[in-house]
Amino acid sequence: KAGGTVSTTDSSTATSTATDTTAAVSEPAAAPVPEITTPAVAPEAPTDVPAAPVDTGASASTGTTTTSNGAPPADLPEACSPEDPSYLHTEQLADGLKMHYKLNNLYSDTAPPSVSIKLEHTGLAWIGFGFSTDGKMIDSEAVIGRPDLAAADEEKPLKYNLKGKGTTAVTPMVEARQTLTDALITQDGTNTVMTFTKLLTEDGEHTIDPTSPMNFIYAIGDGNTLAYHAKKGSFKFNLSTCDSGASASKAGGTGQNSNR
Repeated sequence: KAGGTVSTTDSSTATSTATDTTAAVSEPAAAPVPEITTPAVAPEAPTDVPAAPVDTGASASTGTTTTSNGAPPADLPEACSPEDPSYLHTEQLADGLKMHYKLNNLYSDTAPPSVSIKLEHTGLAWIGFGFSTDGKMIDSEAVIGRPDLAAADEEKPLKYNLKGKGTTAVTPMVEARQTLTDALITQDGTNTVMTFTKLLTEDGEHTIDPTSPMNFIYAIGDGNTLAYHAKKGSFKFNLSTCDSGASASKAGGTGQNSNR
């Protein structure tokens, strides 16, 4: 009997052991915990990066600027860069004579196209600037500023017909054709300045083509009273491209031209 007791006890132990083994087998192992990674954070953009430049339509190398009417800037030579901020281009016509100018309303549907011109002369004298079909004086049309009349009667520069070389053949157009705006001639004791704005197309007058070479003439007196010119010249010039094709005739601005 004592041995049976022992057998029973061993059987229970074995059963218990088997039960423990079964439990160990049936209980799954714990799943591994995945490693948590922190996503990379993009670096903050620097705050001191300069802003992109704003295109104003101006070129530092040429001084070209888009006009207020939206005209595209032309690729102009350095010689035509503006020296007066009120104008887009500057051209040296002769010693002591500069022309500043700009074209207006070329692309406008509401305002007529025109050209604004400023002539600066180193000296005290009347100034004439004209529009010609052949570069000669006769049968041309000109804007003439007379300081003597400006001082006496506040007369502004007027449009003239040039029918001959004598002063009697240089006559103002009729009042209905005096359509200049911003016309003025002034002196400061040393220099003479004439400004005006003229329509490009006017009935009965030479048409100014802004995109093709045109013949222009100029004259400077030897005093404030209209008389024979001390300096004169003609030149062919494209107002849109600021391109001159008549350097020889421009050189005649010393009064040497024989074609007029």
